[in-house]
Amino acid sequence: MKKIFISLLFTSVAIFGFSQQEIPFTKNEQFYLKGGSTIIGNNSVSKHSKKPFNDLSKINDQIKMVYVDVDKDDSTFSSSQANLILPSDNSKIVHATLYWSAIYSFDKGVKKRKGNKIVYKGNNERDDNFNTIKIKTPNKDYVSITGDVLFDGYKLPKYMQNAPYVCSADITYLFDDDNLNGIYSVANIKATQGYISGGSAAGWFIYVVYENENETLKSITTYNGFNQLNKKLEIIPLKDFRTIKEGEVKANITIAALEGDISLKTDECLIKNTNNGKLINLESQQRPKNNFFNGTITNKSNTLTRFPNSKNTLGFDVLQLEIPNENNAVINNNTEQVDLQFRTKADRFFLYFTAFETEIDTSYVKENQSEPTNSIQPKAGSTKFTKPLKKLDWKHWLPVPSANFQEESSSVPCWPAPLYPLPAYWFLTSPIHMSTISSKKSYMPS
Repeated sequence: MKKIFISLLFTSVAIFGFSQQEIPFTKNEQFYLKGGSTIIGNNSVSKHSKKPFNDLSKINDQIKMVYVDVDKDDSTFSSSQANLILPSDNSKIVHATLYWSAIYSFDKGVKKRKGNKIVYKGNNERDDNFNTIKIKTPNKDYVSITGDVLFDGYKLPKYMQNAPYVCSADITYLFDDDNLNGIYSVANIKATQGYISGGSAAGWFIYVVYENENETLKSITTYNGFNQLNKKLEIIPLKDFRTIKEGEVKANITIAALEGDISLKTDECLIKNTNNGKLINLESQQRPKNNFFNGTITNKSNTLTRFPNSKNTLGFDVLQLEIPNENNAVINNNTEQVDLQFRTKADRFFLYFTAFETEIDTSYVKENQSEPTNSIQPKAGSTKFTKPLKKLDWKHWLPVPSANFQEESSSVPCWPAPLYPLPAYWFLTSPIHMSTISSKKSYMPS
């Protein structure tokens, strides 16, 4: 009976999720904690399977793509790696989400010249099981994971030519607090090899939220969606926080996009100045303001170690960027909303993730506190909870057993997905973790 219920539940979610061609950006998860966030990631297709690709002059569809595969493991057909380094030994993982995305109209494509035109043709083969991949954490073996399909353009007329997809999986349960730092490998991400109009692209990243008592109190919010940027404007309002009352406001953003060409310009990321309403171009040494999405992977310190460490990740963009805010010139004290804007004139790209992190005062959390601090915490390694359904008003959680879960075990709470609302504080554990589908409920971390 449980199996039937779960099958019906996932079917209804899938039907709802793919009834539209674009997905508006909405708040996915929110955390109030002493700590911060970081990213690691890498691309999964390139010109070479093992060597870094550093040519910055070519357009992506001029390159015959192959799977990156660096792990020397016969069980994987593609693999790339990145090194996680958290700020100090006192950090603990609160939440970690793995995202992977790719251009995937078909398995392999070729291009031919017909007169003055270049014609692209695929082999009409595509594996529907693209949401199952492998991941290896430091000093561990590969494990298979099956993620949620956030978007698949294969059967949508607007996206059928390139068929981009995005998947995600909560992998918090895979992290070992005693062995966090080190090399993470992600393998078997499916994408189009060879040639395709616009060029193939693929990759992965992990968005890590960590707790560290030595750091300041933060608000961290993630947003999921999917939109094709092509000569039109996308505005994402970032809300549900309030910057510190006094002192310099420190904030950063994280963004992920697919199919940005390093040799095609005019794509921009802008932030609205909270003091005067003017738009300001964001930029960094690796990301010019007029070519912001340029097929690179960058973090706040630009020290991310990857294997292979390509300068041109060929249409796979992930970045974490400090917002320049000397003397609070862009974001002022007591700010409660920041607007990001994205636009392009020549280079099309697919935007699907953003996150906002800023320092906050304890008074803001107390003002929004409305639930008791009681919590029930599952035993590590026994049960993990998936993300709640986005259209419910309360937190409905579906337990998913891990590999070592024993069905008859009574030592760990494991509830079936309820047909009635349960109080949100049943699932709250320090630090605070909220989701958009719940009412505004929080409590102060101890």
